[in-house]
Amino acid sequence: MHNLKLIALAAFLLVNEAFAARIAYWAWDKTGGLKKEGKWEQKNGGEIAEDKEKLLLDNIGTWSNHRFTANKNSRSNIIVVKAVDKTQDKSGATRLIQEAESIVRQHIPK
Repeated sequence: MHNLKLIALAAFLLVNEAFAARIAYWAWDKTGGLKKEGKWEQKNGGEIAEDKEKLLLDNIGTWSNHRFTANKNSRSNIIVVKAVDKTQDKSGATRLIQEAESIVRQHIPK
């Protein structure tokens, strides 16, 4: 009986995992990195429902007045939402990432 419950739980978790798309947020910090030549600040944004993937990819520009773009990495299958503008420092990049997260959450609730 316990084995059956365990198998059912495992199947449920696998099915839920199969229907979720991972998302990450990136913003360019002009002064970041070891040599202060700039680097991408990145944040893992969790997951969105797979059926909302196309909606995000097609509309993030419109939703954000073209301040952000979104592409799906073909190797990792992660959707990367990138800020178009480059910031002067890490705190600016962090603000852009938070703004992108807010826009996605507003249009694609969990």
